[in-house]
Amino acid sequence: MDLRTLESSVKALESLLDSIERWMVLSTIVVVIGLVVEYWHPLLEFFTAFRKNPLFSPKKFMESVGGVLVILGVVGEVLFQLSASNKDMLIRSERHQIEGLLNATASSADVRSKQLEASNKRLGIELTAAKTDLASKQGKLGRILEKERQKTAREQRLNIEAQHALLDDLASEKKFSADAAVKLEEEKAKRVELAVSLLPRDFWNQSGAMTSLMGLPSTTVRFEFILENEPRETAEQIAWVLQELHWKTWRRRGRESGIGDGVQVSIGLSRDHFPPDAAAFEASLELMDRARATGQALVDELNKTGIEASTGFLGDGIPNGELLVSVGRKPNKALANALREMGPPPRAAPFGRMTAGGNRAIIPDGPPDPGISKAP
Repeated sequence: MDLRTLESSVKALESLLDSIERWMVLSTIVVVIGLVVEYWHPLLEFFTAFRKNPLFSPKKFMESVGGVLVILGVVGEVLFQLSASNKDMLIRSERHQIEGLLNATASSADVRSKQLEASNKRLGIELTAAKTDLASKQGKLGRILEKERQKTAREQRLNIEAQHALLDDLASEKKFSADAAVKLEEEKAKRVELAVSLLPRDFWNQSGAMTSLMGLPSTTVRFEFILENEPRETAEQIAWVLQELHWKTWRRRGRESGIGDGVQVSIGLSRDHFPPDAAAFEASLELMDRARATGQALVDELNKTGIEASTGFLGDGIPNGELLVSVGRKPNKALANALREMGPPPRAAPFGRMTAGGNRAIIPDGPPDPGISKAP
C-alpha cells in the first residue's frame, strides 16, 4: 500500500470518527433531556416542601440530590466530550500540517537523494578513476622510492666505509703521532744525555764523599792521567778531596798511553818487596785488604756523583797498601750511540795504496836536525 492510499484511508476513518463523535454528543444531550424530564417533578416537589417546611425528610433530600448529581454529571460529560472533540480536531489539523511538512521534506529529501545518488554515481566513477590513477602513481612512486632506498643504502654503505677508512686513518695518524711523540721524547732525552755527556766530569758531592771516607785510614794515592784538560781537572778534583782528608797524593808519569777511559782505582803490588816470612806475608795481605776496601769506597763515592769509576788490576810497581788512581778520557756512551745511529763514519781517501786516519805521532821537544830528512 502506497502513501496516497494510506492518506485516503486515514481521512475516511477520521470523517467516520467525527460523525460518531457528533452522534455520541447528540445521544448524551438526549440523555440529559431525559434526566431533566425524569427528575423535573421530584425537584419541584422538593423545593415546594422545602419552602413549606425546612425540616424535610432526609430520604427525600437524598433522592433529589442524586438526580441533580446525575444530571450534572451527564452535562459535564457532554461538555468535556465537546471540548475533547475540539481538541482532537485541533490535534488532527496540526498533525495534518506536520504530515504536509514531512511529506514536503520527504519529497525534497527524495529529490536530494536522487541528486546524491547521481552525484555518488558520478563520484564513484571519478573515485574509480582516481584509484586507478593513484594505483599507477603509487606503483611509480614505489619504484622511485625503491631506487632511492637502494641509492640511500649504497650511499650509507659508502659513507660507513668512508667513515671506517677515516677512523682507520685517524687511528693510524694518532698512532703515528703517538709514536712520533715518543720518538721525539726519546730524541730529547738522547740530546739531553748527549749534551750532559759532553760536559766535563764534575765531582759535585765532594763534601759528602769526605764524610763517607773520613773513617778510613789515611792512604797514599798515586795519580796518573792522560795529557788532556778534562782528565787532568777530574784527577785534581779527586786529589782535592783526598788532600782535605790528609791523604798523601802525588803524580806518576810515563805510562799515560796505557790509561783507558774512565777512572780506575788499583791497589799496589810491588814485586821488589816480597815478605821474608809468613808473619810479614800475613801483614802484607791484611794491608792489601784494607787498601782494597779503601779503593772500593772511593770508587763508590765517585760513581754516586756520576763519575764512572771501577776497581782495576793490581798496580804493578806500587807498594803494598797504596792506591793508584788512573784517570782517562770521559766515557761517552751517549755520543757513541748517537754516532752509531748516524751510520758508519766516512771512509778516508786513499794515499797511494794506503788508507789512513786517526793516527798520531810523537812530536819532538827540540828542533829537527838539519842533516836528517825524511822522504815523503
